[in-house]
Amino acid sequence: MGGSVYVSKPGSVYLSAIGQHRKQWMIERLAHLAQVFAIEIYAYSLMDNHSHLVLKINAQLSSTWQDDEIIRRWQRLFSLPVLIERYQSGQCNTPAQKDKARETI
Repeated sequence: MGGSVYVSKPGSVYLSAIGQHRKQWMIERLAHLAQVFAIEIYAYSLMDNHSHLVLKINAQLSSTWQDDEIIRRWQRLFSLPVLIERYQSGQCNTPAQKDKARETI
């Protein structure tokens, strides 16, 4: 039988009857993703075969992020593409390279 997890406000997690290792991993992963992205987790429920999430995307917060902040957050989860590494280090020499890097970011 599945358990439930409820969040009364963003950043506060209350667990109820969660026991399996993979559910704990999911809880930790959701918390990590909420820190990396502009996501507020309002509620979720994890069951053996599916989950329910109530999220809010904080577009106002993410719109304030400069390119360097977006890159830093992206790096917490993924390896950077070579073009973005070059952009970050100032090695994009042509307008086309810079435009493509900004488009990717």
